[in-house]
Amino acid sequence: MSKIQGHLPASPTLKLNASSPLALNLLKPLIGQTVNVQVMQVNQGQVSLNLGGQTLQAQTQLNLKLNDQLHVKVKEHQGQIRLQIQPINNPADSSKVFLRQLLPQQMPIQQTLNFLSQPQLLQQLPPLIQGQISAILEQLLKPHSHFNAKNVKQALANSGILLENKLSSKNITPQATQTDLKGQLFKLQQGLQQLATQTRNPSITQALTMVNQSINKITLNQLHLLDNTSLLTNLPLQLPHQVGAITLEIRNKADKEKQHWEVILQMSLQETDDVTCKLSLKNDHQLNCFFHTDGTILANQIQSAFPILREMFNQASLALNLLELSLTKPSFSPNTQQVGLIDIKV
Repeated sequence: MSKIQGHLPASPTLKLNASSPLALNLLKPLIGQTVNVQVMQVNQGQVSLNLGGQTLQAQTQLNLKLNDQLHVKVKEHQGQIRLQIQPINNPADSSKVFLRQLLPQQMPIQQTLNFLSQPQLLQQLPPLIQGQISAILEQLLKPHSHFNAKNVKQALANSGILLENKLSSKNITPQATQTDLKGQLFKLQQGLQQLATQTRNPSITQALTMVNQSINKITLNQLHLLDNTSLLTNLPLQLPHQVGAITLEIRNKADKEKQHWEVILQMSLQETDDVTCKLSLKNDHQLNCFFHTDGTILANQIQSAFPILREMFNQASLALNLLELSLTKPSFSPNTQQVGLIDIKV
C-alpha cells in the first residue's frame, strides 16, 4: 500500500461528485476533520475512494494510482465538499488514523461469505455477480479434500494480505491477481456498488456493506504486518452448508542470539468447538506442538490421533519434541498493538 508524499501542488484538492448524496451525508459531520482515504479506481480524471468501507466518487487532475493512501482534510467550499490532501509528515501517525477509521468498520470474511452464499440473495443478483461469488467460494480451503500444507500455503498467498506486493511485482501474472481474495472482493464491490445504486434493494446494500467491511478486515491485517514482526490473516474454510475460517499467525520472537518461530492456527468450525494449534520452533531444531480445545470429546479425538501426527512429522523430516494437549489457549498478537485504543472517539 503506497502513500502519497511530496511532489504535489500546493493544497491539492479532490472535488466530490454531486451525484453521491449518500457519500455527502457521510462527510458532512466530518467537515474540518482529517481522515485517510484509499484510491480504489482511477479513470480519466475520475477517482473512486474508500473511506471506512464507504465508496466516494471524486474528480481530480492529480496523477493518482490504485491503492494510494491519501491524508485528506474534509472542507466545504461554496456548498460543495472538497477533500484537501495533507502532507504526511509522520507515516506512523497516518497509520494510526487509518486504523482508527477501520476498527469499527470491519467484519470477518467468513461472515460475509455466508451471507453472500444465501440462495435468497443470489436470486436477486445478476449472473455476472453470481459468478464472482461462486469463484470466491470455489477456491476456499476444503478440509475434507486435499487439505495439506501446500494448499494452506496457496491459501495464504491468495488471502489478500499480499495483493499490493503482487501488483508491484514486475513478474506479475493475471492469474496471481485473479485468484487473490482481496482483488476478488474489490471486483465484487464494484458490481454491488452499481447494483445497489440502481435497485435501492436493502439486501444488496447490506451485501455491499459487508464486502466493504471484509476488505477493511484484510487491510487491518496488512497494517498489522507493517507494524509488527508477525503475519496475521484469516483463511476462509469451506464446510458443509457454511463457511468457517482458519486464523493464522506466523511470528518471529527473536531473543538475543536465539531464533524462536511460532505458528498459531485456530479453526473456527462455528457449530462445534474451536481448535487452536501452536507450533514452536527454537534454533531450527527444537519443535513443539500444542493443541487446545474446550470440547472433551474433541480433545480425546485429537489425543488419540497423536501417534499418526507424530509419524507425519517424522515423514516430513521434522523432529518433534513435545506433542500434547494444553490447558491454556494460545493467544494471538493483538491486531492493534501499535494503536492506543483508548484515544479512539466514536
